[in-house]
Amino acid sequence: MTNPALSILVVDDEELLAKSIVRDLALLGYRAAFAPTADSALALLTQQRFDVLLTDIYMPGANGLSLLEQVQKQKLVRAAFVMSGSLSIETAVTAMRLGAVNVFEKPFSVENFHRSVISHWEPGDSALSCEDAGDLGPWRKKFAPKIVGEDPALLQMLRSMMRVCDVDSNVLILGESGTGKELVARALHAAGRRSNGPFIPLNCAAIPETLVESELFGYAKGAFTGAVAARQGRFAAANKGSIFLDEIGEMDLLTQAKVLRVLQDREFTPVGDSTPQTCNVRVIAATNRALRRRVQEGAFREDLFFRLSVIVLKLPALRERKSDLPLLIENVIRRVNEQNGRRVTGIEPDAMKLLEAHAWPGNVRELENTIERLVVTRASGNINTADLNDIEFGLTETNDTSPPEQPTENDALPLEGIDLKAEVDRHEAAIINRALKTTGGNQKKAAELLRVNRTTLIEKLRRMHSRAV
Repeated sequence: MTNPALSILVVDDEELLAKSIVRDLALLGYRAAFAPTADSALALLTQQRFDVLLTDIYMPGANGLSLLEQVQKQKLVRAAFVMSGSLSIETAVTAMRLGAVNVFEKPFSVENFHRSVISHWEPGDSALSCEDAGDLGPWRKKFAPKIVGEDPALLQMLRSMMRVCDVDSNVLILGESGTGKELVARALHAAGRRSNGPFIPLNCAAIPETLVESELFGYAKGAFTGAVAARQGRFAAANKGSIFLDEIGEMDLLTQAKVLRVLQDREFTPVGDSTPQTCNVRVIAATNRALRRRVQEGAFREDLFFRLSVIVLKLPALRERKSDLPLLIENVIRRVNEQNGRRVTGIEPDAMKLLEAHAWPGNVRELENTIERLVVTRASGNINTADLNDIEFGLTETNDTSPPEQPTENDALPLEGIDLKAEVDRHEAAIINRALKTTGGNQKKAAELLRVNRTTLIEKLRRMHSRAV
């Protein structure tokens, strides 16, 4: 139910529309008022208290973005929302960066606005808080129980998730490999209005470049040799649900253009077909790459970047939230004990110090793998430093201390030139071989050490072998 004390100021120069919104909000139990310009709204906000602001962007005089900026600077409302009849991705991103909780394209359903407001609202609260966004605990327990930790940066990200889970805006999740980006994507889907629909993941880095398009969009019968029957792609499979494009920074430019078309027109064409198909999906993308830098380098389309980053969630690396280590370790010990019939009770203080000093380049994934090995091999009692030595913990960082060969300013290129690709391949092969040597030939561990997917490493090894024969 809506708290009767919740008040909303609607700002729009289209008086009939604004009054219609005010009337609909009143029917939903809100106290709503109307202002025709940004200046009159600012004056009204300084005279009386409002919990929520809903403002149009394009109005005579000062626009809605300047009003939003002033309102946030002076902390005149608890939450601000933006609406516009001609909404561009760039404007939406600007509004979100200025503090807008959500952006609506007119005409929009007041019911949708209502749902977005109450996602910040807990019955019995006396105020709506963008910072608190209601009680995180019950929401987290229900939708994100696998995202463990109490670090402030992690909690802030969870609050942001709670605010945006019920809208259809595209989401971009940023974070290093192993931080749990797919857990975030699954929680967003489970908590959203599309939870009854499918959740379809695709790791863009794990699919060879030549197959990405057919994986995303499917193919028609006879599209290529071996296509004996038509096959549905991931976008079609995700219809009325969510598609999770993991490691989207690895996607080639041609496929990026086709994904952009899906986001713009909600349609795609299977490989070898000429008839477009429509789809209704929410796109959740993730990357461990700095996409802005990729855009500057020409490796990622700027228009696609803006389309994907309407809502951005940043997952902190494990080294940035070391205070969560005891909680994470306890959680893994409990899970592995239950799954494997072990009776490990905890970590000795000296061993915990070594774990805390570790850099954890593989983040939570590396931590989980390490603790699982320790629990399985220890079987019972407390884990100690001898157990860490038994699994050679930390040695992967110190086995090879020699720096990689680097060119110096005096290393002139030969007059006949060099084969750049061959040189790059040679250096890549040397690094992969070092990783395999460090991990005793274990490809999974080597992939973790190199911060790539195991399938990516296998593909690179296959190419190395084909070049050698």
